[in-house]
Amino acid sequence: MKSGSEEKTQGEANETQQAKEREDEVSARRKAGKQPGAPGYGREQKLAVTAEAHHYPADCVRCDCELKQDAAKAYTAFETVDLEWADPNKPGISLTNTKHTYYETVCVCGHCTQQAPHRQVSHHSTPNIWLSEWRLVGPGLAALIVCLAYRMRLSRARIQEFLSDWLGLEISVGTLHATLHESGAAVLPVEDELVEAVQSSGLLHVDETSWRELNTLLWLWVFCGQGVVVYWIASRGSELLVNVLGSAFQGWLMSDGWQVLPLLPQAPRCWRT
Repeated sequence: MKSGSEEKTQGEANETQQAKEREDEVSARRKAGKQPGAPGYGREQKLAVTAEAHHYPADCVRCDCELKQDAAKAYTAFETVDLEWADPNKPGISLTNTKHTYYETVCVCGHCTQQAPHRQVSHHSTPNIWLSEWRLVGPGLAALIVCLAYRMRLSRARIQEFLSDWLGLEISVGTLHATLHESGAAVLPVEDELVEAVQSSGLLHVDETSWRELNTLLWLWVFCGQGVVVYWIASRGSELLVNVLGSAFQGWLMSDGWQVLPLLPQAPRCWRT
């Protein structure tokens, strides 16, 4: 026969096991990501707003009736940090912080129309990268981040340090990473135009040089044609030539005679002295 203390201990153990089973059941039903009602986290650095932009819906999406701005109500807002580039009359660069406010309006038909930031997939080859007007980093600041990463070859941490020391701007490594990926995806359609310009060149100069990324040895290729200069980072094999030129290139290919370059019938060698 069990004592009272033993029965109490057994009861507490049963209650603990049942509570754990309930928690496991809730966790199994819970969706990934931030849960409804969970506290959010905003930017710790607060910058003074230098400009404001107000975005109103123009027409009702249901009945196409014109909507009046004085009847609109703000429902969301965000801030975008950008650079004001230098000009001869005003040397130097400075930060701007624009507050974007979006409004909604109830039409006479009863439908509420919201003006929302534009959002779209950047390119068919990058379906998981979206471009949106809801953006902390403006286009000028994004251009500087791209320059620091790919022209100056700084790491994410070094870029973060540069922006903090020289511009007094605090940006997370995650935001820098997303900015670089989205900037690259945004200019993907331009690559098709550059490839067409390379393929239509009557005389095309091609050369390559070593390009190391961490422990990986790659090659920086330059294609210099009539009115176009394009750079690619790839291996030193023939894959890039086949992908870029293929059978569409009918001009002359001038090179230094590297073994994979004279694959085309019109590929004279440039003899250097």
